[in-house]
Amino acid sequence: HNKGKLIPSPGISFIMGTATQNLGATVSNEMWGSGFMARVIMTFSAEEIVPEDMFAEIPVDDDLGNEIVGGLSRIGQMVGPMTWEPDAQVLLRAFRINQKDGAPIHNRLSHYVTRRWLHLAKLCMVAALSDERQCVEADDFHLAVGWLREAEEFMPEIFKDMVSHEDGQIHEELRN
Repeated sequence: HNKGKLIPSPGISFIMGTATQNLGATVSNEMWGSGFMARVIMTFSAEEIVPEDMFAEIPVDDDLGNEIVGGLSRIGQMVGPMTWEPDAQVLLRAFRINQKDGAPIHNRLSHYVTRRWLHLAKLCMVAALSDERQCVEADDFHLAVGWLREAEEFMPEIFKDMVSHEDGQIHEELRN
């Protein structure tokens, strides 16, 4: 910025969970087009998970836990740029040119769709890293496209639920 401080190649990653009512109350209409929300991949589930017995002990698989922690530790030690196999490059270029094909349709997602190819590129890198590689292959692309499309299938549902909560709140306010 104009004070001479610069963070080269800044990036942020986070996983967050929230209720759609909270999302609707927190993120104003203006923020959907401001750039930040265009950089967010949202997932939605209306599934309610209710344990049969809230006092039942949940079995823990220590071997699996150690394997996950070990894998994440090895990934955390990987540094340097990601590379892309030529086939994966071709696939991502083709997706970028046609990124609106199959994209989720909602006015609050119009800015998201312009960055859709970039979300896919990041998911491709996650797929490669999950195999502890720093080179994206065509299989990583296909896996990442599946992840992206699965998330996008339900994105418009987020807004339906937000609207119903907003409408309900307005109705309650008018009654009082």
